[in-house]
Amino acid sequence: MVAVVVFLPIPLMHLVGVLGFLVLLGLAIHRLRSREVVKAARGRCPACGAEGSYYVGFGSQRLKFPITTSCPACHIGLELEPV
Repeated sequence: MVAVVVFLPIPLMHLVGVLGFLVLLGLAIHRLRSREVVKAARGRCPACGAEGSYYVGFGSQRLKFPITTSCPACHIGLELEPV
């Protein structure tokens, strides 16, 4: 029973490690295929006037406008366009 408890984590770590590697490899390939990505957006909300940064994703989506997001202060839906 002690041997099972000691040696069981080894194959489990390999399974989780391989699956994690494959997921991260897929994300890396997706990111490399995107030539231009949006990393950050800042501005003033037209509804409440609050200055701040807007969530535009994790930087893995292709650059395509308009970008839909929401104001962090008043939570109104916004569409971002380039200036």
